[in-house]
Amino acid sequence: WAGSKKMVSDSLDPITLKYSSNPDPCHQFPLRKEKNSKRTQPNLQNTYNKTRKALKLRVDKEEERQKRAVWEDNVKMIKLLSMENGLGMNNFTVEMNEFGDLTGEEMKKMMTDSSVLTLRNGKHIQKRGDVKIPKTLDWRTQGYVGPVRKQNGCGACWAFAVAASIESQLFKKTGKMTQLSVQNLIDCARSYSTYGCKGGLVYGAFLYVKNNKGLEAEATYPYEAKEGRCRYRAERSVVKITRFLVVPRNEEALMNALVTHGPIAVGIDAGHESFTNYAGGIYHEPKCKTDNPTHGLLLVGFGYEGRESDGKKYWLLKNRLVPTTIVIREASSTQLVETDAETHSLRLG
Repeated sequence: WAGSKKMVSDSLDPITLKYSSNPDPCHQFPLRKEKNSKRTQPNLQNTYNKTRKALKLRVDKEEERQKRAVWEDNVKMIKLLSMENGLGMNNFTVEMNEFGDLTGEEMKKMMTDSSVLTLRNGKHIQKRGDVKIPKTLDWRTQGYVGPVRKQNGCGACWAFAVAASIESQLFKKTGKMTQLSVQNLIDCARSYSTYGCKGGLVYGAFLYVKNNKGLEAEATYPYEAKEGRCRYRAERSVVKITRFLVVPRNEEALMNALVTHGPIAVGIDAGHESFTNYAGGIYHEPKCKTDNPTHGLLLVGFGYEGRESDGKKYWLLKNRLVPTTIVIREASSTQLVETDAETHSLRLG
């Protein structure tokens, strides 16, 4: 997929593989740590040093030996799976990124702490019967989607998803893309069942913006990747919303709403190493669940893999955990996309 971005700089050799839909369970996280990390190969050590510098891996001196061993295990895991599953069974690649020094358990905890809570009793959006569903849709090509921003270790995907959804509706109204303040939501929406960098209720974030009668822009309230005191000032607000609705729990309604209203905030089960290292292609994870959305994203389109007659549809989502546009196969999208997540016919004030 051309929209995917690599997290490894051009000066490094990216470790990339084709990821099978049925990986060997013996190669799942958590990985074993090397008993003797001093046996590091010189070339591997050089690559590790370059990766740390390029990706700014969060390693202090006390943790360095342990983190290096974890990183080496992850490199071996990627290379091993590349040998076993590099036959093109799935058009899905992964590569080393900024989470390369985290164990599977550490990554799982980070995703769990970033849980996207959903609410199923909100007012549902009404499906429009006169909507003609196109064969493909990509709101990015029409300017509705802003640049991908990194979370930098803060589990505020809920805030990014909400801000991005409102940004799209603001563009629809004004024709101008304005980045909204995620930090404003992190700091100020705590009384609406949001928990800063530890996850939050997407519905609550929308409700905060509606009741607060405003949200600042990124330019006046920049992202800090941590929780702080609320510094919102009404005179700096750049957008207001007067309503938001929930998409019913089925894909037809989701597609109808996406075509009718624009990009939508959704939640997916992203608690898998395959997602953590996603680099490009059509994502498919058979272990995904509908009752455990752990990551909030912006749904921006859909299309077909190959010929339409093959019936291999996919969803396009704007990701922030690792900056990419992630492509999800429809065959598993009922498991991946939490279609009862909040979204939106947002009506701006």
